[in-house]
Amino acid sequence: ELILCSSAKRCRKTAEHVIAASGYRGEMRVTGELYGADAGKLRLALAGVPDEAAVVLLIAHNPGLEELLDSQVGVYTPLTTAALAQLELPIHHWWELNDKTRARLVQLWQPRELES
Repeated sequence: ELILCSSAKRCRKTAEHVIAASGYRGEMRVTGELYGADAGKLRLALAGVPDEAAVVLLIAHNPGLEELLDSQVGVYTPLTTAALAQLELPIHHWWELNDKTRARLVQLWQPRELES
């Protein structure tokens, strides 16, 4: 329902590929605030998402994404370039997201698993 994307060229290209492959027609927000962001800044960006967006695709950078995943799931999980992690969050509003929120890792896809 929303794509939050770093302003980095590679991230924007990734978003374009996702949109083309999936037929996504929703909103995409490109922001420089995600470039090199740590887990706290990524979490802050997600906490600012409107509640109308129940599903968000966050396209950003390591090590921030790995830090975010670790802090929300509680287990360090390495993410290779272009990996995709699906989390389920026990929140009703994005503003409730914080470093104490424990998410469930629903699925992790590595790039080699996404090629077709």
